[in-house]
Amino acid sequence: MRIFIIGFCLVLLGVDVQSQTFLESASADLNIDHRTAPPATQDGLAGAKNIYFELLGSGGLYSINYEQFVTNGVSLRGGISYFSIGDKNSVLTVPVTLHHLRYLKNDSFFDLNIGMTFMSADDKKYSFIVLGLGFREQPISKNLFTRFTFNPFLKLTETKRIGVTIGMSIGYTY
Repeated sequence: MRIFIIGFCLVLLGVDVQSQTFLESASADLNIDHRTAPPATQDGLAGAKNIYFELLGSGGLYSINYEQFVTNGVSLRGGISYFSIGDKNSVLTVPVTLHHLRYLKNDSFFDLNIGMTFMSADDKKYSFIVLGLGFREQPISKNLFTRFTFNPFLKLTETKRIGVTIGMSIGYTY
């Protein structure tokens, strides 16, 4: 379990380093100094990164997440959550989602996402298809963002099950 968590963190770090190198190379070719510009603008979020805490969302009870905008308004997100219930029961969840943001006005966006959440609990493995419909406030002049989502899900393993969560997120954009 610890090896999995360490490996997951290293993969996220590798994605961040590779995307940063690509962005610096592209910016140098175009003579753009992106360090002086805000990380997110009304017209585009390409290259912005978010680290955030989500409560009751697609990661279950809670999750710590990393999100990378790959193009204008499209991002990939990966997260992790681990908690224990009593002495013997522990739960690990790993949400992975693809987000599409639609600009509403000012710093507000409609957040539509789809993905998978993988769960390990009591030596059993579960997987869920997760959809998300939400509202995101991503201010241009500040690095703090908030998000509220409605997340219907479908459990794929063993008995099929449909459910819904309502999540809240708060995080930092850089």
